[in-house]
Amino acid sequence: MRHHVIFLLCVCLSVCAALTGCGRKETVRQTFDSGLLRDGDLLLRCGYGIESSAVSMVSGSSYSHIGIACHDSACGWMVVHAVPGESGPEGIDRLKYEPVDSFFSVTRTRNGAVARVLCDDDLKRVVVEYAVGKYRDGVLFDHDYVLEDSVEMYCAELVWRSFRAAGVPLVSSPSRRNPLGRKGMVIYPSDFLSDTLVSEIVSF
Repeated sequence: MRHHVIFLLCVCLSVCAALTGCGRKETVRQTFDSGLLRDGDLLLRCGYGIESSAVSMVSGSSYSHIGIACHDSACGWMVVHAVPGESGPEGIDRLKYEPVDSFFSVTRTRNGAVARVLCDDDLKRVVVEYAVGKYRDGVLFDHDYVLEDSVEMYCAELVWRSFRAAGVPLVSSPSRRNPLGRKGMVIYPSDFLSDTLVSEIVSF
């Protein structure tokens, strides 16, 4: 299963580097001001790796990954997201809950953005509770990118399901086919920026 992903990414890498600028470069990322954040904000980034480059190219966007911001009284601003290849010592890719500064670190972020969803704060709390709850449940990363079930999740699916749980139907009609040839559709991080309820508030 994983081999299909690697094959696709390897084919796309060289083209993507030229078209999107997501190839690795020695650069200093602009400092991100976490004071701009609100619970439920969408955090987007493009990394330096092969997978980031492939997603960016296939989706025609500067962004390859997305997560949900939430304020933790003990830890400050955190982000819940689903990402492969950052599993830690256990070697299993699960949902992550980490500081925003780590999510947007210069070693992981070629470019990034923060977007805000137009809905009530009470609904955003439901969004955050759903996403954090899935993290606490130990939900696995979905390497097959199947949107039809929530047993495992990829990054855009986590965002999509979290807002649906609050009654906010972002990307209400997914229309992109699964790049691995699976049945059903997929959602890319950039699809949220095209939704009428979403506005980008800062990019860097």
